[in-house]
Amino acid sequence: MKKLLLVLLAFLLLLAGCNGETPNGGNEPGGNDEEETGGEEPVETFYDFEMTLPSTELLADAETVSVVADAPELLILEVVLDTYYYYHYETMSAYEYIKVFNNTTSDYNLKNHRIVVANTMQGQNTENPDVKAGNEVLCTGFLFMGLIDEDFIIPSLSTALIWLKPYYWTAGCGSDAFNKPFSAVLIHKDSGGQKGAFSQTVDDFKAFWHLEDSDVPVYELTNMGLVGKRPEGGTENLFPIYTPAAGTMYTHLNSTLLRSIEIQKFNDQGGTAEITLLNKYADLPQEKKEDPDSVYGKKCFNVMEIRDNGEVVDGYYFENCWKYFDPVVRINFCGRVNPAGMTAGQTYVDFSSTSNPGVMGWDNTIGLQFRPPRPGERIMQWQLPLREYTNYATYMTPAQFEVMRFSTANLTEYRFVKKTIKLKTDPAQGLELINWRTDEVESEGRLSCAAPGKIKVINITRP
Repeated sequence: MKKLLLVLLAFLLLLAGCNGETPNGGNEPGGNDEEETGGEEPVETFYDFEMTLPSTELLADAETVSVVADAPELLILEVVLDTYYYYHYETMSAYEYIKVFNNTTSDYNLKNHRIVVANTMQGQNTENPDVKAGNEVLCTGFLFMGLIDEDFIIPSLSTALIWLKPYYWTAGCGSDAFNKPFSAVLIHKDSGGQKGAFSQTVDDFKAFWHLEDSDVPVYELTNMGLVGKRPEGGTENLFPIYTPAAGTMYTHLNSTLLRSIEIQKFNDQGGTAEITLLNKYADLPQEKKEDPDSVYGKKCFNVMEIRDNGEVVDGYYFENCWKYFDPVVRINFCGRVNPAGMTAGQTYVDFSSTSNPGVMGWDNTIGLQFRPPRPGERIMQWQLPLREYTNYATYMTPAQFEVMRFSTANLTEYRFVKKTIKLKTDPAQGLELINWRTDEVESEGRLSCAAPGKIKVINITRP
């Protein structure tokens, strides 16, 4: 009987093959693989939706590149604040970056440089005139800190991308946090065809931005803690401080608040000081990646420790920021002004409040463009479409407008055009039904809004 069943099964398989079909009813190669995975996956329907976006296609590519005189050694040419490719937790996006230009005639090594995201208007950042002008480093209100502790070379007169992974990659925010359910699941687990943060690689980043064949170097940077004290928090003991401990942890970069991104270079005080990473995740054996040793009483990864003459320095204290880090270059940016969302009689938009009417974030996958700083400065000038600049000049509070650095020349080069993007939800049912975090998929319309592999003429031309 068993032999008869086997013969019958073989006959049925042969018959299906003669009909040009696989046993699961398909007619494509690899049908046996589909049988093992439960059959063909349903075809997903996408809907075209036309919207206006600030496209970089209108910006000319730089054909000849030379040093921008009287400017920092590094320039931040572009920043992407938000992308449409998300982790399985919908409020976290994955592939934001800053584009950095080596404004010298020699290779530039980013080893021992720190990248910070900070609140532009907090404390000493705006009260100290040298910090405000970019001649001293940002020293408080940090929302992200990452140290490049290994050789990373940007060739002369070319660019590199620094991938700013979302805040919770480090599995540590606030004072404990290693095993917080939210962060632990987000970073470790793959779900729904998308990778958790620990699984994502530079190759994934390049594939997303279609840079597989590009020679633009990419550095994967994560949020890191630092060894410091918080006397205002009731402790005089050193411990790893992670940011943000509270506040806008979900928004990553694309917040409506004022923000700065700054590259800072470690000052070794003539050789007496050194900076290292404790529990560096990439160097740990697997068992320690899953259960790390404590760093000053906390289980966490990638903690910056500064020692001077062998003594551990309080890296959180703002005066030590000025002592041990020198400013290289900075960009300032914020959300957009939406006059249609303003209340009756409203004159100014306060970017210190996310709930203020008239404030909104930037659309996904838009590369905000920057131009060289004014002579003698270290803050890049933000290049905007004309109508956006007009809104800032009209509705931004004077104090906040003053700290920004807007490029006011040739604004019309960078303007809005109509582009078609693709959605999983039919927009004909009403835009209020679209979840812009999860429903939008890759489309050429979106990718036209950033230029990760190119230098644009405006980026190296001072107005």
